[in-house]
Amino acid sequence: MQLVGRNRGAALACGLTRPRELVAGIVSRQGDIGYVQADVAQEWITMSRFLALIAALVLPNAAIAWQGGGNEPFWSVHIAAGELRLTRLGEGDLSLPIIASEADADGVQAITAADPAQGLRAVLTRRPMICRDTMTGMPHPESIDLVLGDLNLSGCGGAPIDLVAGHDWQVSAIGGVAVLESAAITLHFSTDARIAGAGGCNRWFATFALTGEGLHIGAIGATKMACAPHVMDQEARFFRVLSAVTGFDIAVDGMLVLMAGDSPVILAQALTGP
Repeated sequence: MQLVGRNRGAALACGLTRPRELVAGIVSRQGDIGYVQADVAQEWITMSRFLALIAALVLPNAAIAWQGGGNEPFWSVHIAAGELRLTRLGEGDLSLPIIASEADADGVQAITAADPAQGLRAVLTRRPMICRDTMTGMPHPESIDLVLGDLNLSGCGGAPIDLVAGHDWQVSAIGGVAVLESAAITLHFSTDARIAGAGGCNRWFATFALTGEGLHIGAIGATKMACAPHVMDQEARFFRVLSAVTGFDIAVDGMLVLMAGDSPVILAQALTGP
């Protein structure tokens, strides 16, 4: 990486501090080399902040917002703008610049954040596997561990919406009763809090809310086509059961399980990937 700016020599002689790099340009790439165009103002910052500014530009995924956390004790971790921020109950927030990010063939990612000036180093490991919140049971797409010195924390990471959005789901059973093969029912979650699909006879649509408390479907609208009585009965039952959904889970085989309380009420299989 090459920094272009005034007083670069003075910057290199600053030990644990550097002049603030106010990035005026953007990262351009020629082959595998990133060039940062920067102007230097006469303000002083710590080396850790300097590294965070650079990491946000040149590390893979460093500027992508992500969060995770766990319970007992409560803790959360956020990644954004090249920094890892750890929040713990009863403790002050700790922010460290990300200095490395590696992933293996199985998609397990190790993110290292460190501040040499404070002698701090944290390693966050993200595993692509279903993790359920120990208090709410809400499924998340990643199981995570964070190690900071003698501190070892475990929890879940990523957004639950990522488990359902981007797929076309075909319903296989409603309240334990198999769906008619001649009247397929589908649903599709969008990241803009909309859900829609085929009801077996009519196209339907609704909004949904996915929070830490669960999944809730708003008022359902549909087209007004008429079909055979048994198809209409199935569709009406689907709408009625869907309106009562309070949560979801993902089964071992990848099946989407929509829940009403503690009871599975709708089962659906993914037809397409995200």
